[in-house]
Amino acid sequence: MKTYQVKSTKQNCQLSENNNPLGHISYPKWYSYQAVMETGEETLQIRPMGIWGNKILLEQSDTVVGESKINWNLSIAMTINKKEYLLKVKHLLNLEFVLLDAAREVVMSIDATMDWCNCRVDYEMNTGETFNAKEILFIVHNCNYMMAMNGTGMEAVGASA
Repeated sequence: MKTYQVKSTKQNCQLSENNNPLGHISYPKWYSYQAVMETGEETLQIRPMGIWGNKILLEQSDTVVGESKINWNLSIAMTINKKEYLLKVKHLLNLEFVLLDAAREVVMSIDATMDWCNCRVDYEMNTGETFNAKEILFIVHNCNYMMAMNGTGMEAVGASA
């Protein structure tokens, strides 16, 4: 089982595994769904699409490598590197999420910890599967997005924006 940590600081989210930095997301301003993701030598863009911004694209050199769309039931359908996932809230009040694969099997559990005073959210992600930093950071961005859309995590947008 692998455990990843994501710590938010001001307008950034830092991803690490066993205290080894793997990448980060930088947001240009608070309450922004746009972001820049950096993992090792890769730089990617995250940007909302659609009239309501309900679709998020992950782009690398003008090529879409991932996308997500929020569903009416507050789940998010995601495609990353041609793999399909569904991000769902497990316990909204406890800020717990699960990531399901195309067969609807749980492949990752995600626990969020809210720092209400500083408007920040940190994540601990546990998985038996192999994910790269780009995939994990896109999942984190979608967790922040989901929390902001349902109104319980306006601080998540602030923390990640």
